Amino acid sequence: MITSIFNILLTIILFSISIFSVHAYTPGKWSPLDRNVMGFEQLGPASEIVKSSDGKVIYTAYYEYDNKGRLSMEKFLDSEGKPHGETRYSYEKDKLILEETFSSQGLQDKRVFKYSTQGDLKEIILTDADGKEVQRCKVVSMNREFIADGELKWAQPKDIEFFNIKKSSQSDPIWIQEITDEKKKQVATIKLHFDEGGKLIKRENIQMGSKRKSELKYDESGRLKEFNYYILNDTNWILQKIHYLEY
Repeated sequence: MITSIFNILLTIILFSISIFSVHAYTPGKWSPLDRNVMGFEQLGPASEIVKSSDGKVIYTAYYEYDNKGRLSMEKFLDSEGKPHGETRYSYEKDKLILEETFSSQGLQDKRVFKYSTQGDLKEIILTDADGKEVQRCKVVSMNREFIADGELKWAQPKDIEFFNIKKSSQSDPIWIQEITDEKKKQVATIKLHFDEGGKLIKRENIQMGSKRKSELKYDESGRLKEFNYYILNDTNWILQKIHYLEY
């Protein structure tokens, strides 16, 4: 099971990064709403508030759903509670076909989702506000809402990244995704830890000596209620931010 690609983030960069990239359905990244937009869960969280380790609000998100319980819109507020932008989702025949992100200046980018005649996701095309292609993801195989195998082509520079996932062992509920470049050199590794019921409980990112992880917590009903984000500093995991979900 899994998703795909990320950049090295220093702590000072972490809190200024666009919140849109956190929520976009993108190979190598993960969002608690992936299950909803890909049709495996209905009526996800109503809101999400993200705070730093010292309790300061980083951003807030509010979620809207269509009459089938699918995510239709995300509205974001910045640390001061001011509108920061939104993401809109469009569906056709129960499949996500378009994801558009808007800032206060208008359209920021959009992702188009293409499927095979059998209904399998085969391609995700990201374009900028002017319609110029930024990247193209070819999907080879899926495991539920996760992209298991595929390749990502960037328009500029013209780099290609490959990713595939495998289970660490038959007895160990850990899945490992390797990301490599055109020369098959390892770019990054993502480890996904699941509990006995199949819920994701920890996600680790390892890239060029940088290590990060998210730890997830669920309520009594099995709904994700919180996840904490850490960066490894020497031998110590330092808490960076906490995501709180409300239903």
